[in-house]
Amino acid sequence: MKSIIKKGDKPTRNGFGEALADLGDNDKDIIVIGADVTGSVLTSFFADRHPERFFSVGIAEQNATTIATGFALSDKVA
Repeated sequence: MKSIIKKGDKPTRNGFGEALADLGDNDKDIIVIGADVTGSVLTSFFADRHPERFFSVGIAEQNATTIATGFALSDKVA
């Protein structure tokens, strides 16, 4: 990211979710793996805009790391 643009005051999790969704707009290799905290960390913003690149593993965070490894080996950014 070349520059940081302040978009106003908001909770950190909102900024994280919005930035992740924006990054997904610009890079088709970015995928997001959501665990049981998708709603808490607002990765749901990415899921709403890029449902074909969002994968929910539910309450299986340890499996998410293995899935992320597989995607990374397939030239995706998890």
